[in-house]
Amino acid sequence: MSERIRKIKSQSSESTSNKRLRRKRDILLGLPHSEFLGIASTFSGLVFSLLLGLTIYNNTYAAGSSISITLRDSVNLNLLGGNAEGSFGKSTVATASVETNNYTGYTLTISGGNSDGALVSPNNPANKIPTIPAADANITEQTFQNDAKYMNTWGFRPSHLHVGGTTIENNNYQVSPTSNSPLTIDVTNSANEGDPNEYTLALAAKVNNETPNDSYTGTFTLAATSNDPMYHIAYADLSATIPEAVSGTSSTGSVTLSSQYPSKYGYTFMGWCTKPTTDDSCSGTIYHPGNSYTLPSTTTDNEQTFYAMWKPNYGTFDAAFKGKTKVNGYYAMQDMDETICNNVTIGTIGTLIDTRDNRTYEVIKYADNNCWMHQNLELTFYTGTDGKGYAENNSTKAGSVANNVITLNNTNTDITNGASYNVNTFYATQNKAATTERDPNFTWADDGSDGGHSFSWPVYNPAEAYAIPTGSQNTYGQNEYTTSANGAPSQRGGNLYNWTMATLGSGTSLTQDGQTAPNSICPKGWQLPVNSGNKSFYNLLDAYYTGTIGSGGNPQTTPALIDQQNLMWSDPLDFVVSGDYNQSIGTIRSRATEGTFWSGTAYSATLAHLLASNSTGFHPQGWGYHGYGYAVRCVAR
Repeated sequence: MSERIRKIKSQSSESTSNKRLRRKRDILLGLPHSEFLGIASTFSGLVFSLLLGLTIYNNTYAAGSSISITLRDSVNLNLLGGNAEGSFGKSTVATASVETNNYTGYTLTISGGNSDGALVSPNNPANKIPTIPAADANITEQTFQNDAKYMNTWGFRPSHLHVGGTTIENNNYQVSPTSNSPLTIDVTNSANEGDPNEYTLALAAKVNNETPNDSYTGTFTLAATSNDPMYHIAYADLSATIPEAVSGTSSTGSVTLSSQYPSKYGYTFMGWCTKPTTDDSCSGTIYHPGNSYTLPSTTTDNEQTFYAMWKPNYGTFDAAFKGKTKVNGYYAMQDMDETICNNVTIGTIGTLIDTRDNRTYEVIKYADNNCWMHQNLELTFYTGTDGKGYAENNSTKAGSVANNVITLNNTNTDITNGASYNVNTFYATQNKAATTERDPNFTWADDGSDGGHSFSWPVYNPAEAYAIPTGSQNTYGQNEYTTSANGAPSQRGGNLYNWTMATLGSGTSLTQDGQTAPNSICPKGWQLPVNSGNKSFYNLLDAYYTGTIGSGGNPQTTPALIDQQNLMWSDPLDFVVSGDYNQSIGTIRSRATEGTFWSGTAYSATLAHLLASNSTGFHPQGWGYHGYGYAVRCVAR
């Protein structure tokens, strides 16, 4: 019989969308039906043949892709029947050659024309020869030939099988594929245009006189399907929490982007850009979490990196201060106003400089919608010849000069009543730091009547300038100090001020509960917190705490005590337990166990409201004598 070659080639069109193109053409390998009948009339035996049809499915999502199959030779077998012992025979071999330019390769399958896999006589449909039993699939030729259980059956032998995700070479006989149970021969993962893959198809049969002499045929479809486009999606931004990269294939030509929103402290995520970007602009296409991304029609692997677009939440307050003048590389605390604070989002942290002594402070916008100092005030009043600030005018200190005093006025300080304060005059005594923790030579009046005082721990002991001195954990579980990522303490304890100093003397004439001092030691644009309402310690804590907060002078007790203390001393509030200065005996107390912060609100002629936390209570609206030295945290006006 002459060799017959049939070739089908189908190319997809870029204009075809959302459907696969299908072209089908049946090719008969072996004798046409009429020729089978002719052979049957001259050959006293059984004739077996496979009628192979070809189907090609091109993927429209890979532009210009094509698949072709070339078939040569035929699958035919003649066997002599009519004896009880039976005969075994193998057919001729048909060869299929498959090639594609699709970058993800193709899948080759074969399916039968009926549901049971039997070869059927076209002359007498009652004459059938069944396939080998399903339970006995994958049998060797020797087993097929010698085992009587396979009498009057036929088997199918493709040269390759795709099993468990891997294509293997095959020499055994398989159960015939059926119309509803196709057999996968191969799955490739790359283009092979110009270098076709070859596969052989054959059959074998074993019959005796129970099978009538006849022609038996089976119709099979060999289908080559171009594989779906591949994709690798990556999300890029080294300074943020981003979704993980994903890879795979798509049967729809599109993939859904991760629904996860990346996070970056101090910034708002604006979307994904298909081209590199460093801000909220995009020269490519913008996508958002959960959007569908259409894979480009291409014959090359599709790798797409999406770049995060970030809009600063006026990050480090820089954008909000646009137009202001920087000092030593920082924007000034004195330029803070309500508009600037309103323009930053909650959680934004920045670093600003106090132009009075050029000390920098972290500031933060809390959930109460106010901007607060994130560190304790540490204003130093005297500048030495070494350029450093000192909290005292004391010529015995290295580098300090008696007459080089910082001027506090209404252009740099929270002075709304009056023009300025002369620190030298304002101090009742030269603000020397105590030489020991207990030094009765430096006592302050309980009611603050002897003038403004401050105690600078950094001046007193620079080695312990940070929040907590040596010692074990305090009662709230806080370590000696909070450490930053590089191992250094992240907060200084700041200075301790009596209320007279904290209010620059403007609170000494107040006698009624609820009266507010008009001036404070805070930078211009900032103020001492009030006792209640907006800009109060109470409201700040209430913005983060879900339970009940003790009001007035009533302290919270366990467990609310512990909850609120831990909240105040942890992120994001980060208050520190910097102790206090006991004015009556001239000593620092409770460092590492207690933290007290002045408000600008009077309680009586000798007492002022404050935030206090100690082992026995938590007082967001407590009060204390004017003469005590407590910490100051300012809030923007």
